[in-house]
Amino acid sequence: MKVKAYHNGDDVFIAWRPEGFIPNYRGFALLRRRNGLEEVVNTWVGFEGQSHQEGEHRASTNWSIQKYQWTDYMANPGDKVQYRVLPMVGPDKATLRPDPATSSNWTEAITLTHEFDPKIEAYFNRGIVAAQWVSRRLGITADDLKSKKLGTVIETPNDPFRRYLHGPLGSRSFEVLADAAKHKRQIYAALYELDDEQLEAALETLGQRAHVVLANGSVKKHGEDQNNDARERLRDTIDLHDDLSRPAR
Repeated sequence: MKVKAYHNGDDVFIAWRPEGFIPNYRGFALLRRRNGLEEVVNTWVGFEGQSHQEGEHRASTNWSIQKYQWTDYMANPGDKVQYRVLPMVGPDKATLRPDPATSSNWTEAITLTHEFDPKIEAYFNRGIVAAQWVSRRLGITADDLKSKKLGTVIETPNDPFRRYLHGPLGSRSFEVLADAAKHKRQIYAALYELDDEQLEAALETLGQRAHVVLANGSVKKHGEDQNNDARERLRDTIDLHDDLSRPAR
C-alpha cells in the first residue's frame, strides 16, 4: 500500500492507495508515531447504524476510516510524526482485525514546522464553516453560528477561542507586527479582507512604515467594497494602496 503525508505546520493530511482488492475489507485504521511514541489515531465517525454520543470519538481500529484519506488535527506544531495504514478486515463490523499482509510501511518522518526555508514561512488560521465542534465549544446550535455570541468571541482580542481560531497565522502576524513596531521596521502586506480591530490597531501603530495593498474582499458587484470602513480608518495613517479590481462587472 502506498501512503503519503503532507503538512502545513499545524495539521497533517494523509492519503493512501491499496495495490489491489482486499478481501473482507471494512475500513482502515491509522497509526501515528509521534516523537517516537506509537499511538492509534481517533476518528469521529462510526459505521452506518451505530449509535454514538455527540462529539464522541474512538480509535480507528474500532471506528475504521471508510475512505482513502484523513486529516490529523491532533498533531501539534513541533511534533515529529510518521503514519502507517492498516486495513481492517472481517466478516462484519463487529469482528474486525488488522491485516498486516496488506498494511503500509511507516511514512517518512516529518516535523511540523512553518519554515519552508530560512527566509520563507507559511502560516494558516482555522476555519469555522460547517464545523460542529464550534457550536459544541460555544454551547450553541449549528443554526446559531452567526449569532452575537460568536461575533463577540471573534471581536475580543484576548478570548482564548478567538486565539484558537486565528491559529498560528494570527499569533505569528501579531508577533511580527509588535516586533516591527518595537524596532522601527517596515512591514509590507497584501490583504484581501480587513475587518479586525486588533489588526487595524497594530497597523496604525506602525504608521507610514506599514505598506499595505488592500483589496475589496468578497463582493458581488463592481464598485462594492467590503473593506471600506478599514480603508477609511487607515488611509491617512499608513501607506495604503487600493486594489479594487474585482469583480470586473
